[in-house]
Amino acid sequence: MAERTIPNITTLREICHRGKLEKDRRSWYAASRSVAIYITWLLIHTGVTANQVTLMTVSLSLAGAILLATPPAWLALCGAGLMLTYHLLDKVDGDVARYRGTFSIVGVYMDEVGHGLAFGGLFFGLGLHLAWGAETIAGAILVLAAGGVGALGMVLIRHHKSAGFTLYAQYVLVQPALMPEGEPDGPAHPLSREAAHRSRRGEATSSSAWLRSLTTLRETVLMLADFVFILALVVMGLLIEVTTGSAAFLAAVLVVEAALQAVVLVALFLINSSTNIRSEILRVDRLARDRAARMRDA
Repeated sequence: MAERTIPNITTLREICHRGKLEKDRRSWYAASRSVAIYITWLLIHTGVTANQVTLMTVSLSLAGAILLATPPAWLALCGAGLMLTYHLLDKVDGDVARYRGTFSIVGVYMDEVGHGLAFGGLFFGLGLHLAWGAETIAGAILVLAAGGVGALGMVLIRHHKSAGFTLYAQYVLVQPALMPEGEPDGPAHPLSREAAHRSRRGEATSSSAWLRSLTTLRETVLMLADFVFILALVVMGLLIEVTTGSAAFLAAVLVVEAALQAVVLVALFLINSSTNIRSEILRVDRLARDRAARMRDA
């Protein structure tokens, strides 16, 4: 089969990002995709597949975590650089798959593996790096504990924010009695996953002042706890350590971000138990029924 003519960047962006930026209008998300599309353009000139790009991202996240855990600040900075490269390529594998029409559920799974390694590795690696240079045993224990808490929190947050989908597939489909009653429609709780998605799509928020304040607080906390924001702080802290020899800023970043991950995780457990699980299961069930009906009518 003849190879497709490689489009220009504008056309490629339309092919690969169609609908993506409408679903998430955050400025840093759009910026990372604007950079990643040039990497996509280069790779589609080669025979590299989407799954091979995903394997590269998994390898980069693992290598980045290992280097970040080393004692020399310059080597740890190289590890942070690999994680930054991982973040950019994490957008590219999906772009390549959309351009070539080669979607793969195995690729999606490998992508999740890469996320887990990057999210956990960022905190574990940083904790180990700081523990090497700790002046006291208590200081080493503190940064190791903070690294463990941050890593566990970030990985669990990633897993549990879509818990409704997992529970529906694993339990509700085989045990219908677990299906919640009611309808999925109605205003979303301002702290719920659906409310966060609506906000990122740019949909109007509530007219209530306190609900708008709660929405702003939610978005601020999620931004501060985001992998990209933490990675930027880590790079800054490592640059300070390389130039001045002081790891104080880096240690403060680790401890504060680990505490923030713990807060977000507890909040997620609470909102999942009260709202998210029920609403997401009802929404997924409706989508599944609508899809089945369309297939019957086709």
